[in-house]
Amino acid sequence: ATLYDAPVDELIDELAADLETRLDEPDGANYSKTV
Repeated sequence: ATLYDAPVDELIDELAADLETRLDEPDGANYSKTV
């Protein structure tokens, strides 16, 4: 979905899920420290 296809809430949920996935990965700690 593009920025204009999905409601804002849906985009936020998608971004939040992606972020959680990155943090849950083995290198999540390194990722969060980098950011």
